[in-house]
Amino acid sequence: MPQCGIDYTNSLPDECLALIFNYITTTNDRNNSSLVSHRWLRIESQTRTSLTLHAPSYLPLSRIPSIFTRFNSLTELVLRCDLYNTSINDHKLSLIASRCPNLTRLELRMCYNITDKGMAILSRKCKKLKKFLCFGGGFKAKGIITLLDGCSSLEELSVGYLDSGRLFEPLIIGSSSLKTLKMTRLSGRDWDTCLEMIAVSALSSLQVLHLEKLLYCTNTGLICVVEHCKYLKKLCIDNCEWGEIGNEALIAIAKYCLNLEELVLIGVDACRISLEAIVVNCRKLERLDLCESKAITDVEISYIAEKCVALKKLLIKECCVSDKGIEAFAMGCSTLVEIRVTKCENVTHEVKDRLRARRGSLVVELDAVTTKAMNAIIGEVQEHAAEVPPAAGHVAVAEPLNQSMYLLDLEAIVVNCRKLERLDLCESKAITDVEISYIAEKCVALKKLLIKECCVSDKGIEAFAMGCSTLVEIRVTKCRNVTHEVKDRLRARRGSLVIELDAVETEAVNAIICESGAQEHVAEVPPAAGHVAVAEPLNQSMYLLDLGS
Repeated sequence: MPQCGIDYTNSLPDECLALIFNYITTTNDRNNSSLVSHRWLRIESQTRTSLTLHAPSYLPLSRIPSIFTRFNSLTELVLRCDLYNTSINDHKLSLIASRCPNLTRLELRMCYNITDKGMAILSRKCKKLKKFLCFGGGFKAKGIITLLDGCSSLEELSVGYLDSGRLFEPLIIGSSSLKTLKMTRLSGRDWDTCLEMIAVSALSSLQVLHLEKLLYCTNTGLICVVEHCKYLKKLCIDNCEWGEIGNEALIAIAKYCLNLEELVLIGVDACRISLEAIVVNCRKLERLDLCESKAITDVEISYIAEKCVALKKLLIKECCVSDKGIEAFAMGCSTLVEIRVTKCENVTHEVKDRLRARRGSLVVELDAVTTKAMNAIIGEVQEHAAEVPPAAGHVAVAEPLNQSMYLLDLEAIVVNCRKLERLDLCESKAITDVEISYIAEKCVALKKLLIKECCVSDKGIEAFAMGCSTLVEIRVTKCRNVTHEVKDRLRARRGSLVIELDAVETEAVNAIICESGAQEHVAEVPPAAGHVAVAEPLNQSMYLLDLGS
């Protein structure tokens, strides 16, 4: 803005400013832009098309109109709740649906208070719906069929974590226009029969199919599906818990899915014969993920490197692969752009250097270096157990490398890993103020620290006010005993330290929107990145709006 204080954007018509906002793609930039003035706030809200709303039962009914009056151009909406709260009910869903008649995509997450009545309301008020995603809900077959009757243009259906998963069969069978079908952890005892009925009735135009952890789904059901899916481009099979899908189904995929571009296999023990059939027949295959399979060895990987003519991205996870198999891509598969190898114990960091020496443009991501470093730590702990006592309340247990997890004594890591610059501690009840204080005192090179869902309070975080002088950034999230006051105390002592706390975020967003939906003191209270909030003052009934781009 010129020094004379004249805002030349005031001369721009609203339509022109709205067009400019449409070119701002990141949520953070849009939020920051909306703080310039009330006019910019209004225009930014009117041009936003995607919104995520935290929708617990305590969401005030009086606030819903103001939220959707502000965001009146929505075409995509996510309503989500959590395990600790009950969700909104049919009445509130009705009010939301009446304010969003142009919705084309709706996602419901853990909204167990929404019943068949709510689905009927959606079918009447959101007739343009093309994508419906549901992960946990209280509605049954009647509600699903009603939704289908009102949303005849439905193209994408994703359902998961439902106790009555088989009741979605009528919806799928009646949706002849479906192009995307994703089913995750649905109950039911005869998915083969269900998939056969679905395939014959509805899947002729299907392009994307995800079958993830379906109980009693075998080769028979999948073969019937792929026989009728002539246009299938993306296929994901997560079979890791039951292992009832194997080579017979993969050979059928190779035979019928000639247009396949992406294939994800998790827990599927594919042998060379089935992989050879896929590589030979699926000439358009650009992405291949092979995960959690002991049958995938260097022989299969070398064949893929030799024969795949269009492959661009490859992921290998928890397979019996070594450097020899990975090194085959140094000369083979010239179209490959990116290769990722994770949790393959026989792959070392040396193969990464050899690949880069041959193919400098190839993006190579290996966790072999991390694995090697961790093994060194375990060895050090085992050899010097008497020299390095464990932290209070902990015992360092080093299990063999094929075990799923073992507890590394934090004190041993801090003492021995003198070059440690980044440390993430997530989802552990064993991490308390004692451990965090020790890290603040003893870490000599730490620059970045993340603490998530641990039993930590302000006392532990405040230890970094004086300790760990090298620390540049600290992030604390989902730690309920950490409050926003500790951020002020840290900043008072260490002004240059980057601090991100979701406790502060909760307080800050409460002040952003007043009851009318308009912002007061807009320039004074910046929103947290990616969020706008509407809060009930002076109590805990706060709900968060995660705004899409």
